[in-house]
Amino acid sequence: MVSNPFSQSLKWLLSALALLLSQSVWANSVTVQTDRQQVEMGDIVTLTIDADFQSRLGQPDLSALQDQFELLGSQRSSNIQIVNGDFQTSTRWLVQLLPKQAGELMIPPIDIDGVKSQAYQLSVKPLASPLQQGALPPFFLKAEVSTPEPYVQQQVLYTLRFYYQGRYVDGAIRPPQFDNALVQLLQDGEVFNKQIQGQSYTVYEWIYALYPQKSGDLNVTTPSFNGRIQYQGRLKQIQENANALTLKVKPVAADFTRQAHNAWLPAQRLALKQEWNLPAEIHVGDSLTQTLTLQADGLMASQLPTLDFSIGEDFKVYPDQPTTDQKISTSGIMGAKQLKRALIPTQAGELHIPAQTFHWWNTQSDRLESITLQAKTLTVLPAKNSATTLTPQAANPLAAATQPTVPDTSADRGLWPWLSAVFAALWLLTLGLWWQARRQGQTLKEAQQHSAQTSAEKTQQAGSDMATLCALPPQALYAELKRWLQRQHRINAFSELQDNELLGAIRRLEAHLYHAQDWSETDRTELCEALKAFGSARQTTTKSHLKPLYENGA
Repeated sequence: MVSNPFSQSLKWLLSALALLLSQSVWANSVTVQTDRQQVEMGDIVTLTIDADFQSRLGQPDLSALQDQFELLGSQRSSNIQIVNGDFQTSTRWLVQLLPKQAGELMIPPIDIDGVKSQAYQLSVKPLASPLQQGALPPFFLKAEVSTPEPYVQQQVLYTLRFYYQGRYVDGAIRPPQFDNALVQLLQDGEVFNKQIQGQSYTVYEWIYALYPQKSGDLNVTTPSFNGRIQYQGRLKQIQENANALTLKVKPVAADFTRQAHNAWLPAQRLALKQEWNLPAEIHVGDSLTQTLTLQADGLMASQLPTLDFSIGEDFKVYPDQPTTDQKISTSGIMGAKQLKRALIPTQAGELHIPAQTFHWWNTQSDRLESITLQAKTLTVLPAKNSATTLTPQAANPLAAATQPTVPDTSADRGLWPWLSAVFAALWLLTLGLWWQARRQGQTLKEAQQHSAQTSAEKTQQAGSDMATLCALPPQALYAELKRWLQRQHRINAFSELQDNELLGAIRRLEAHLYHAQDWSETDRTELCEALKAFGSARQTTTKSHLKPLYENGA
């Protein structure tokens, strides 16, 4: 059976139309944006309207824009893509707008086939005064700053624009040079159109962020442009210099010096926040993670101070290396610094983390402001026992390692009672004879020998325990070390140790467990040697404080 080519084509066409119709039903997004959000009076703004579906309209209704903007023209484009058999369609309009007034202008929601966009805000500044008066040449170079009298380390935006009429051929800009300032280029040669006094100009724009490093006069080397343009049918070689600028940099504000205790921070806005990662129950020795984040509009990340707020004596603190980030836009730089640190409580009870106040200078309101991290109280339980830190097989590693193996003697159980009785009778007889022969003096000698033997056995057992202890993995070693000190020396917390060498070795082990620092075999050896020295010193001290049981051999 031969298929009809016409019917096959019709089927494919109907399938494509069905997919397009379904796509238009499901897609319901319209977005708007401009090429710049901060402009000046006379700047021509390009408004982009995107619909992620195929619109039936030739042109959306833009009449609501005419109150604040002059519509200079528009163009439409459509796009259809087939990705893995799926149709993706979209429609875009580019609209040229000229603001009619300065201020915060609002582009209202745009309605396309019943789908509306979000409102969009556009900031329009007044035209600079020198451009509002007198006849303008067909080309000129102009520089301006956001503030002529900044504080030291305050952000200043330096904007350089080259205006010209006609057609640009070629040229090069000699950029400005700034004395005693940190400089960051924010925008490099952005091109847009502008109307001034009814004349149309093309504009090249450069924007720099600079941060004065000392008070006094800051001179800016005059930038220049050297190139060619074609104006009114004639090729012109031009060389233009921008206007000279000098900043009057003020020192650190006196109010800040009198009241603040942290580093000088001149910013437009500042935010300080903290986040906690806490277990459901907090025990002594648990690792608690605190994340501190500082964000400042108008400062580079390198200008932000170290976040080393005090946490109190009830915690050990292990900070990570701080991380920095910054976002660059034509309105300036926003710097951020983040610090993560592990806090380990050293005692049980209600532990209080005090509030922390951070001072900064608001360059927009020109006054001192502060921001505070709220205080926090944590309920800390005693340290967990060995069952929670070790595996069931190694809940008591020392006991497991030193427990002797008892052989199975079930085969000889019938013989042992008779032997035990015989040995008991002999022992009693021997004891009676010994008692009669040796009496009290010999009894004292035997007691002293027995005491010496018991002490030697205890010393040997302690040495065996210490050898087993030192062979444990770091986590088990840390947990068992606490119990060993309590059992052998009645020391309940590491803070009670007076031995700096042993305490330092334990701190390195804690840094490995709770702060991911390296812990080598050398560190293990130093810890074990410090433990042996500590045990020997304690034993010597104990013996020196014991009085003899009997004096003069009596």
